[in-house]
Amino acid sequence: LCELAMSFIQQKKFVCICLLILILAMLYTLYLMCNSNYCIIHCTNNGNFKKKGNNENLHKGDLIKGDLNKGDLNKGDLNKGDNKKESILQDAPGKCKKYANKTDCQPLHYSYTPLPRTTLSSIPGSGNTWVRHLLQQMTGIYTGSRYFDKVLYKNGFPGEAKVIPWDGSVIAVKSHDFNDVYDKMIALIRNPYDMILAEFKRVSTPSKNHSVNIANTIFQQRKNEFTNKVNRMGSRWFTQMNIFVNKVIINTTRKTPFIVIHYENLKQHLRHELRRLADFLNTSITNELLDCIECKSEGRHHRHSTEKVDPFTLQQKLFLNNYITQLNRTLKKACGELCVFPYRPHEITMT
Repeated sequence: LCELAMSFIQQKKFVCICLLILILAMLYTLYLMCNSNYCIIHCTNNGNFKKKGNNENLHKGDLIKGDLNKGDLNKGDLNKGDNKKESILQDAPGKCKKYANKTDCQPLHYSYTPLPRTTLSSIPGSGNTWVRHLLQQMTGIYTGSRYFDKVLYKNGFPGEAKVIPWDGSVIAVKSHDFNDVYDKMIALIRNPYDMILAEFKRVSTPSKNHSVNIANTIFQQRKNEFTNKVNRMGSRWFTQMNIFVNKVIINTTRKTPFIVIHYENLKQHLRHELRRLADFLNTSITNELLDCIECKSEGRHHRHSTEKVDPFTLQQKLFLNNYITQLNRTLKKACGELCVFPYRPHEITMT
């Protein structure tokens, strides 16, 4: 009887051990699946779990580089686990504490070796100064400008004072003229509604400051000035975009490498767009650096506005929507779906 009892116990142990090994193997397999390229499981803000494809951040307006007629694309890749990293950053309390005492994500300086002469082209009000801040944090190299802004010069942009900005010592040079074509071009485009609002707010401040906010009542108080601004800037936006298409995108005589950055995409998918920029500028960027830039993304010259305002008349909306529709067709014909705006006229929301 004792021998039978011992034999039974040993068999039980063997079965239990086998079951335990099987359970551990299943858990390990599940862990590998959840961290594979196929899916990333993360917790959403409401506490529910959501399965998300790794390529969800890829969308139209995603990439432009070089000779698009031959299908050259800027591959700004989404690293495996990058979405998971973003989710962790969004949910982790105090995630930016480690960078609180740092003014910049890395020491800033002029380039020690000559760089390609890269133009950061945009229309006023498109976020050029903000992108300059992001580029400096990402590369550690100053940006330059065609213009001189004393406020910017004293607050983190010493490249404002360069007499010859396109000398290869800065990572990019600010310009509001798409005729400025050198070795490379970053084309920063913002929807004309928000662009006009931002620029009108800037020029309405006494110092024409990039970051000072003003009350939305200014649009009613200076109604005639705003109407003139809509007409002038709307036409300028349309003209400059056509210059960009003809002089850069479809120019067969001179092939200028370029990348299109839509302001709206940059706000919604900062990490992905920064990776695209890093790839275009042939510079490396780590997840830790991205974490820091994300924490310091606003900088000191990004205007904050919590109020939504829509001072545009129906006639002005028809005027701007017509330009958007025409340019969308032109851009689509010139470089395909990846070049068109990430919005349609009726989808635009003013912020």
